[in-house]
Amino acid sequence: TVDPRALALELDRLLPPDRNLVYDSGNFVQVLPYLSVEGPDRLKTAWEFFSVGMAFGTAMGFAKARPDSTTVLMIGDGGLLMTLGELETAVREDIPLVVVVMNDCAYGAEAHYLRLENMPVAQALFPDVDYAPVAEAFGFRTATIRTLEQLREAAPLLRSRDDGPVLLDCKING
Repeated sequence: TVDPRALALELDRLLPPDRNLVYDSGNFVQVLPYLSVEGPDRLKTAWEFFSVGMAFGTAMGFAKARPDSTTVLMIGDGGLLMTLGELETAVREDIPLVVVVMNDCAYGAEAHYLRLENMPVAQALFPDVDYAPVAEAFGFRTATIRTLEQLREAAPLLRSRDDGPVLLDCKING
């Protein structure tokens, strides 16, 4: 797996500078300081009530409103699981979106809180599902990322917005 901070630093370097960032809620929000935008109007956090999965629709709206910029959705695997149907919408509506799945095989934030309280975490853990083939079945261009080198190899996906939406399933350490 990849350290999420190192992953975010490399994404910051590889993504087009003219970008919008939309964050779902989850353990991965720690990467917020490592990804830059050109101004505050380029950043949206969908953290109302810290509800997981709320950002996918927000990101699609952002991408439709600003089609000349790259819109990047940062979402955890739990949030993606709650909004899998939006993969079909993004392809059908030809929404120029880069989905970065921060996949720690868990409701990561919840797992941390449960551990802090010495409570069982089994219900917060997921199997290691590769979401890239799932998204590819809907028509996304995809890559599974387990190393920074794999992320660098996937860089052309991040720069080409005319060939449909992109999903990177980034296997991060929890």
